[in-house]
This record gives sequence, C-alpha cells and structure tokens, in this order.
Amino acid sequence: MHRRFAGLHRTARWSGSAERFGSGAAILLGDLCLAWADQMLYASPLPADQLLGAKPIYDQMRTELMAGQYLDLLEQVRGTQADIVVFSDFRHVIFNRDTIPSLTKAIPEGSFRVADSQVASRWGNILEFRGFDLITPNEREARFALGDQDSVVRPLGLELYRQAACKYLVLKLGERGLLTFRSVPKTDEDVRAFFAIDTFADRVVDAVGSGDALLAYASLGLFSTRSAVIGSVLGCFAAAVECGHEGNVPVRPQDVLRKLERFERNVNYH
Repeated sequence: MHRRFAGLHRTARWSGSAERFGSGAAILLGDLCLAWADQMLYASPLPADQLLGAKPIYDQMRTELMAGQYLDLLEQVRGTQADIVVFSDFRHVIFNRDTIPSLTKAIPEGSFRVADSQVASRWGNILEFRGFDLITPNEREARFALGDQDSVVRPLGLELYRQAACKYLVLKLGERGLLTFRSVPKTDEDVRAFFAIDTFADRVVDAVGSGDALLAYASLGLFSTRSAVIGSVLGCFAAAVECGHEGNVPVRPQDVLRKLERFERNVNYH
C-alpha cells in the first residue's frame, strides 16, 4: 500500500519525499481502518450484553495489531545502518514508556542520536530520551518534562540539560530564537557552556514545521561539523525559511543558502 501512495506522489510531482508520503499515508489509512472497525462493531445490531462480551476480545486484537507494527519498526531500526537516527515523538502509538527503551537500545552503535518530543494534542516527555546526542524541545515541552512553570529560561534549560544527560540541548523559544547548551557551567561566569541565537525570521507567514526544519538542519550541521554553533545557526536559518511559507513544506539547502547570503550581504552593508 505504501508503494502505491509513493507512486501517486511521484506521478503528481508533488514536493517532498515520495517514500515518506507513502509511509505516512499508509499509517493514516491503518488508523482509518481501525476507526471504521470501531464504528462497525458498535453500530452492529448485537444486543448490549453481547457487545460488552466482545469488547475484551476486540481490544486484545487491537493491542496485537499495534504490537505487530511496533515489532516491524524495531526490526527496521536494528537492521539499518545510519549516521543519524531521529526519534520524533508525537505520542501516536509507536512511542511510549514501554517501547522507547527497546527502540533506543536498537539504534546502531555509533549513530548520532536525536530526539524531539511533542506536547500538544498528546503529551510526550523529552526526558524519556536520556543520553541522546541532541534533543530539541521547545519551552513548553521543557516545562512539562520538569514540572516547572516558574523558572526563567536559562535555569530551566540548564536543569533539563542536566537531567537529560545529553551532549547538546537546543531549547526552541519561538520568536525569541533559541538557547543551546553544550556543557554544564563550572562557575556562574562560565558563559561558554551555553549561547543564545536570535530568530532570523523577518517575515512569518506560517510557523508550522519550523521546529522540524530546525531539528533536521541542526542535526546535520552538528553531525557534520561537531560544532554546536554551526548546527544551531543552520537550524535557526532553516526554521526562518520554513516560517516564510504557507504550510509545512520541505526546506531545501538552496533556500537556506540564499537566506544566509542575504544576511551576509546585510552584515557587510552591501
């Protein structure tokens, strides 16, 4: 089924990855089939006592289906060599407190491990990805993970960095840019342990997808250069490019390069 959707994507010449579209469409179709199954069961003319008796069996079938999807994903992770592995946790079926440890353990040794966890329609906790190379929560997700609604941003980020035991933390702050932590400060005056970058978004049309763009380019930049500054700057520029488009569209390298060149001209007064 995913190949059929990917073929449709290629035929229509839509933007983005045909393979990712195919996989995503197949997952959504599976969710739709589950919803239809629910409707057919509960709209059936069976008496209430028979429906009540069937529900435990039906629930077990749903559980086994989801477990099968999880095992398929686990085998893909185990059998795939990758420079970078990204876990983007939207809390829909695959990631939960029971599956995250085994999925993390299955990441190939030496891969650069990146995690992002959403707090929106569902509640994911970024601290479930302890020990990763890079995590990229926003302020809301950081406050949820720590249960802290009172601290100002710098102590909040530092505490999350300590508890997450990650190499790099990019704390997304929306229109305020980002705050990157790369070590635990030895003294209060140790300002090299973290740094802030203002937003490069000079025209915000739609911010949807900007966090994903930041994650992608920051991951690539960090892995390629091992520089937290370069990775954070590239991520911030990619997020700014995404903000300038309606909807969630792929951010191409040439788009980021054009924005970088424009800012360079402005800095040099050209």
